Amino acid sequence: MSSQVNSDSSAPEPDSAPTQPPVPESAPKPTPVAAPSSSASESAIAALKRGLPVGVALRTTFRNGYGAKLLRADLMAGAVVGIV
Repeated sequence: MSSQVNSDSSAPEPDSAPTQPPVPESAPKPTPVAAPSSSASESAIAALKRGLPVGVALRTTFRNGYGAKLLRADLMAGAVVGIV
């Protein structure tokens, strides 16, 4: 039996550095975030002037069973987080 070493051409050279795959040019680029415009606050004010009901979510929440006991618990939790 002969002890020949088969050289595999696909094996990496021991002295060669590992290569990283190229980054495709079509990779998504981050989109810039626009600063809030004054028109957004103007549209909110205009909506209030048109008669947008204020406090609807709060009234609905209280109507669905959120009471003074839960409000107190949430206020205490907020105070603890604020202190920490």
